[in-house]
Formats: sequence, structure tokens, C-alpha cells
Amino acid sequence: MTRLDRWAGLTLLVVACSPTRDPAATVTVTPPASAPTPATSDDASAPTPAATTTAATPDVLADDAPLHAGLVRFDGMARPTKGGIDVRGVVLSFEALTKALGAEAPGYDALLGAKLRVTAELVKRDAAEDPRDTRIQRRSGPGWHSERLVSAELLAEPVMIEGEVGRSKGLLTVGEHMVSREDLAWLREGEEPVGQRVRLWGQPRTYDCPPQAQCLVGGSIPMFDVARGELTK
Repeated sequence: MTRLDRWAGLTLLVVACSPTRDPAATVTVTPPASAPTPATSDDASAPTPAATTTAATPDVLADDAPLHAGLVRFDGMARPTKGGIDVRGVVLSFEALTKALGAEAPGYDALLGAKLRVTAELVKRDAAEDPRDTRIQRRSGPGWHSERLVSAELLAEPVMIEGEVGRSKGLLTVGEHMVSREDLAWLREGEEPVGQRVRLWGQPRTYDCPPQAQCLVGGSIPMFDVARGELTK
């Protein structure tokens, strides 16, 4: 064997013993641009639960309780007043009241004398603070208004009574009911309404007399609160 043959054999042996690399076996791993970090309780950027709001609870007023500012619920009869409907001394917009009553809302005349349950946010206004209040015909006392009418419910339809006006101690009578002179002042201002026949719409109520008062048999008076009325002759 020549020297050239020995060098060729050695070269082949080195090539045969060298390790080979399969291109298909090569795996390239690319790291993410920014790996997410789990939020902890101390992480200011962690999302917080949505805040829950609790609806305000209205103050339910008894029939003899005075009105006050804020969210209240009260019962009362609808009476006419300039600027809207008067319910227990609170002026309500007729449009807002009709919307709150929904499908059961009657017309203006049919609403007068109905007993309503109202939930509203009240505010007290004086004429000096709001010149618009001078247009409102109040029955008595300061002016209470509804800033926000929350709901209204029809508790009782208007009741109609009819009869001749009679005289009683400090009151007037129509049929079996007692009526205040103020409630019949619309008949003929400054004149005695006794003897006139009327038709009235409103709500009956029972007035319980105190022990020392002179009252009808049974200790009570059957009153009738008038919202509207008319002469029948």
C-alpha cells in the first residue's frame, strides 16, 4: 500500500466517524414578547368588582304625620290646584302623575277625588325663592313640591254623593255625611249654601271624636272630603 492510499483511507475513516445532524430534528423556540403576570391582591392594576348601588328607601308617612323634604311615601286624595294636582298638600305635575299611573291613569276630572299612594322626592319652596310659586293655589300652609315623582298607585276611585246641603254644628251636611264649609266654598262665595242640591266627588272618612268632645252617637263623625262638585239644580 502506497502512502497516498494510506492518506485516503484515513480521511474516509475520519468522515465516517464524525457525528451527523438531522435538519428536521432542529427545534427553534421563540420566547413571547411579554409574558402575562398573574395579578395579586397588592397589584393596583388588578380589576375590581363593579360597585353595587342600593336603592334609597322612602320614609313612609302616617296619615297624621307632617311632610318633610326628601324621599317619602304617603297617601292622599287628588285635589285640583293651579299648576297641577294637589295630593296631601304636595303639588304634582298632572303629566308626570299620569305617566306614573300608567295604563290605569284616568282623565283629569276622573282623577279628582281618587285616593293615591305617592312616592316622591319632596322639596319645600317659598314664593320668595321661586316666583313661579305665586301661580299655585294652595289650600293651606307652605308650598311642597315634587322634585322627582318615583311612583304613584291608585288606591281607590272617587266616591260620589248627592243631596241637599244642610246645617250642622260648625259643619254642613250632604245626605248622611258631614262636609266642611271650606269644601263647599266654591258654591257661592260669601253666601250660605244651605238648601242647595249638590253632587260631590271625593273620599269618605271617619273622624273619631276625643272623649271630652260632643259628638254623634258612637263617638265618631262620618266626614266627606270634597275634591270637586257641581250644583244639580
